[in-house]
Amino acid sequence: MNVDGSNAKQVTKEDFRLLNNAVWSADGNYLIARKHFSSERSLGAGEMWQYHKSGGTGLQLTKRKNDQQDVNEPFVSPDGKYLYYCEDMYPGGNFQYNKDPNDQIYVIKRYEFETGKTETITGGPGGAARPTISRDGKKLAFVKRVRTKSVLFIQDLETGEEWPIYDQLNKDQQEAWALFGVYPNFSWMPNNSEIIFWSGGKINKIDVKSLAVTNIPFTANVNIDLAETVHFNNKIETETFTPKMIRHAVTSPDGKYIVFSALGHLYKKTLPNGEPQRLTNSNDFEFEPTFSPNGSEIVYVTWNDLEKGAIYKIAASGGNPVKLTSKKGIYRTPLFLS
Repeated sequence: MNVDGSNAKQVTKEDFRLLNNAVWSADGNYLIARKHFSSERSLGAGEMWQYHKSGGTGLQLTKRKNDQQDVNEPFVSPDGKYLYYCEDMYPGGNFQYNKDPNDQIYVIKRYEFETGKTETITGGPGGAARPTISRDGKKLAFVKRVRTKSVLFIQDLETGEEWPIYDQLNKDQQEAWALFGVYPNFSWMPNNSEIIFWSGGKINKIDVKSLAVTNIPFTANVNIDLAETVHFNNKIETETFTPKMIRHAVTSPDGKYIVFSALGHLYKKTLPNGEPQRLTNSNDFEFEPTFSPNGSEIVYVTWNDLEKGAIYKIAASGGNPVKLTSKKGIYRTPLFLS
């Protein structure tokens, strides 16, 4: 499409595969993109493919080594000789969720268009991702994990020397399944001494020598259609309500009433149609009542977060409960011995 968004034309016509991360060749005649191949785990892996800007079936540049370890983030060198990209090299031959980013997950590789030769440019502890070459072709900017931080690094492509220049990037996605890349794109300025990058929700510029960082303000005009959400006005607080669940219901030995726990307290109800009444006036939670064999007493367990649990006994007719235990703990299902 034109830079103003007009005259958009479809380049690729895949029946099933997905393409993303497209970059231009140096001469502006081709696009190189990551083609996604899905697998039985629904994860898949990528390959680098080249397409003429007029369309076509494309030319495969790299071949996936399996169906679960990815390649992504293509970048063509300014002289048009090389394609840089990153590849998941974590041991094991498949995608894992417990990878160590301070070991090595991704490395940056370089594909030579003329010969088809591929070589590893950088990696090692913390990995390496999002390769971006300076306009003069002399330096490589990339992302590396250093302990808990994602750090912007520079490599001198002639000497191989590497050094960090910015350690406040947002967390990269090396451990994740990064279909669209490990980190958002960044770009060198034409002067080869400044890099434009995203971090913290802002677009920033860093001078690679002085390390001075400048924020680049921007605005975006966005139109979003909002529909009224479905909602209902429900009163949260009411004076009374009917519990929908009772627990630990037990019947007295003579079959005349039941005792049960509801809302954390014990209730007694005469059968068949009596009105439930609180058995105690305690503030503790009360559970698991059990009748004595003659039905005159009830034992049960309690709980509160400060005093923990205990076992209590109370007359079946109600009254003041008596604490039977002296040690704090968790007590369950007390029983009378016959």
